[in-house]
Amino acid sequence: MAGLVTVRYSDYFEDDLIVNHNDIFIAGFTPVLTVAPTDTILHNSLRFAFEPSGGNITALISGNDLPLFPPEPFLTLSLCIDGGLNQLGTTMDSSREWATPNFDLDNGVVSPAVLIGFNSSGQIDISAIPDFGYAYIGYATSDLGMFGYMQIQRLSLYEWRLIGYAYDDSGAPIVVQNIVPSGSTLAMLGVGAGVGGRKRRPPL
Repeated sequence: MAGLVTVRYSDYFEDDLIVNHNDIFIAGFTPVLTVAPTDTILHNSLRFAFEPSGGNITALISGNDLPLFPPEPFLTLSLCIDGGLNQLGTTMDSSREWATPNFDLDNGVVSPAVLIGFNSSGQIDISAIPDFGYAYIGYATSDLGMFGYMQIQRLSLYEWRLIGYAYDDSGAPIVVQNIVPSGSTLAMLGVGAGVGGRKRRPPL
């Protein structure tokens, strides 16, 4: 049945998945958590790079690469520009401002959508999120036919972990909400983890 799909990392694994070193892609439209190294192609996925650079802060969020002359619609994400990392409470739909993949017809290369920040300027500002606060990144298919968002948590300025993501597989707009389970749900998850043992990280 079409509708809201929510994927929480904690539903699968106990240890953290640190996502800010530009080394993994995370799929945005799969009902089961799917990640892959950045030297592979994982359709409709994104990656993060939040790194120090000479005393400054550089930040990059980008969609996945594709082979030459891929079919349309391109299977790499569009990224929501307005609001940057602060999408909580907003609605992801086609009326928003989007960074979309760019196709070079002459050489067949699709340049993925990118959001860039430098210190507190640019499209994203990681310094505006406090330690243990959450960032929300809006995304869509390249043709803006399906919408979702990813939630990450700042552990420190240069360490961010994946919380999860949500999307509506009907193509309807989606309101960005905190997907961390409530306290009662967390307590039940703790009981289950105690009985079932330690969960494993997803393979890369």
